[in-house]
Amino acid sequence: MTKLGSWKYLLIFVFAIILIRIDVVLDLGEKTWLLIKSEKPQNSTNDFGDSPVIVRSDKNVELTPRQKYINFMDSFRVSPDPVYRDQAMTLFRAHPQLFSETKDNDLEARLYSWRDLIVQNAPEVPLFLIDLSNILRGENKGMIPEFFSVVLDLNIQMFMEHYPRTKDVTCSPVTMIEAAVPAEEKFPELTERLALIEDYLKKENITADKKLYANLCLNALKIYLEKEAPAPGPATEAAPEETPEEAPASSEPPVGTNP
Repeated sequence: MTKLGSWKYLLIFVFAIILIRIDVVLDLGEKTWLLIKSEKPQNSTNDFGDSPVIVRSDKNVELTPRQKYINFMDSFRVSPDPVYRDQAMTLFRAHPQLFSETKDNDLEARLYSWRDLIVQNAPEVPLFLIDLSNILRGENKGMIPEFFSVVLDLNIQMFMEHYPRTKDVTCSPVTMIEAAVPAEEKFPELTERLALIEDYLKKENITADKKLYANLCLNALKIYLEKEAPAPGPATEAAPEETPEEAPASSEPPVGTNP
């Protein structure tokens, strides 16, 4: 092989190597471009006008002291354990202005959701109610005797056991009926309550203090019913008295007269 021929083959080999390296570089560049393109953020419909919807986790939402107290009442309804009552009182001590004097509808709703607990005779219910009586003010405080009127109807034993601790010497719940009861049914409801208290007083082994307070409630209710008794309906007009019919005139002359 001549010297010129050797150089010829050498140049061909070098040229082939260069082509292979160019192909490798191009392939690598293409892969790099695809990788960069895949990492580029994609536009969504929110990028062209609509605001993104932000979903906040409940863990990130800070509840107000009032909301925490309401949550304790909800938890207490599901499980009437003393721990929730204690936590509620601890929260109130830290925030004594928790509830204003204006009626709180959420508080009232939670209170009346405890009806089932009264029927079940849950012992923590009257204790929680007395706690509320001690801390609430204004219209919110007025909810407590109103709800105790429900306790009186559903569980008179619970009422007589605990309500006197409120120091209410008038037994104000005895004349109260919850707002849901129609006005025309209030008097019959109170009449049934009167019979309920009378039956309670007939029981044996009632302690002297409970008997005294039950009689106080009974007398207060009797006075109220006598005062607020519905007026009698209008009397029906009396029928006019019948006048005796006059005897028809006789054509015969009276006896003893001459014709």
